[in-house]
Amino acid sequence: MTVTVFVTVAVHAGCELEFEAAVKSVLIPTRSQAGFVKSGFYRDIAVRGTFVLYEVWDSEADLQRHLQSAGMSSYLQACETLVRHKAVYLTQNAEQLATAA
Repeated sequence: MTVTVFVTVAVHAGCELEFEAAVKSVLIPTRSQAGFVKSGFYRDIAVRGTFVLYEVWDSEADLQRHLQSAGMSSYLQACETLVRHKAVYLTQNAEQLATAA
């Protein structure tokens, strides 16, 4: 069953463009990784400096391999000074869970 990770991020004022560039630089290589299904990257139109990202993976093991990749390590390090707050949610589709039961 696929897993989806949702991340909400609030960046420091003035860091929006730098954060967007960092995310976009990691999204391209991520799309070619084993187990990757799809992703999305959104800017909150009501709260400046707030972003929402999601990634869908074939399995939690695929997601874990992605998180331990060199590209993710570089991305996370680059974002340390940009991010003011983040929340991460690891989920499974509740509709799929209901039909599997």
